[in-house]
Amino acid sequence: MTMTVPVAQMRIARDINEAEKALDEALIRQSSLFTTMVSARLETGGEPFLGHEALLRLAKSQQALLEAGGNLARVH
Repeated sequence: MTMTVPVAQMRIARDINEAEKALDEALIRQSSLFTTMVSARLETGGEPFLGHEALLRLAKSQQALLEAGGNLARVH
């Protein structure tokens, strides 16, 4: 049995919506992690640039998620 066009459209719309929500959730979690990392450095009296490389990599990861979101929006 083959999938009908209306069913395919509904499934695609559902899956795009879920993928968009997942990207937003990942951005929120990464933002929380970024905040926690900087707060930990401040609250433990760490050196001003402690973990700087890790923060840069996390920021790159956030940028990649933003770009992925833009590309996913173009799927519509």
